[in-house]
Amino acid sequence: ELLARRTPFEAPEAAGLLYKKLHEEPLALESLCPDVPAPLPGLVRRLLDRDPARRPADAHEVYAVLAPLLPRPGERAPGPPLDPTRPFLAPAAPWPPRRGAAPAAEGELNAVLEDIRRLLGAGRYAEVAALLGRALPVAVTTYGETSPIVRTLRKQYATVLVDTGQYAQALPELAALLRDLIRERGLHDPSVAQLLQDEALCRHHLAPPSSHVPPGSF
Repeated sequence: ELLARRTPFEAPEAAGLLYKKLHEEPLALESLCPDVPAPLPGLVRRLLDRDPARRPADAHEVYAVLAPLLPRPGERAPGPPLDPTRPFLAPAAPWPPRRGAAPAAEGELNAVLEDIRRLLGAGRYAEVAALLGRALPVAVTTYGETSPIVRTLRKQYATVLVDTGQYAQALPELAALLRDLIRERGLHDPSVAQLLQDEALCRHHLAPPSSHVPPGSF
């Protein structure tokens, strides 16, 4: 899903999704992402195989296929700052600088993200929401409104706002996420469905008491 930017099977209903999983083959990864390295499509096909006997035997076999794709020691992988190979190559390294980004903004964002990780681990979600509220405008300025980093931060911010009962603040963030995801994936995508549920929950809690409708009666 991270590689193809879509799930292996898509259907508007659970029954249709189950049918596809049981009777259809997922679209070939190379047809969705022609530039992926050669070993990946075959590995993904094996991982998605309905027959367990045709899947990789264990994590060691998967690692053996993926390890040669990592950059050699000392090399920096091309691509965006959220490089998925970084935890394996430099687990304690700071975020790499983004070319053309303002150093002060970059440094501030990195510092805030480190604080967010620490507070999430401690379960201090109200403080996480406040920090994400600071980080998001910096990320938009640094990386652009449509960047994956901004979308990830906005989704985390909206989730924490909903979880901490800050429904009025969550609504505009959910609306921004829904606008982009509906345009890219359509109304039946599971991520869109979850965001719509969160939006409905916020509106339910923000409605005047006399207009509350019991959940499930819509």
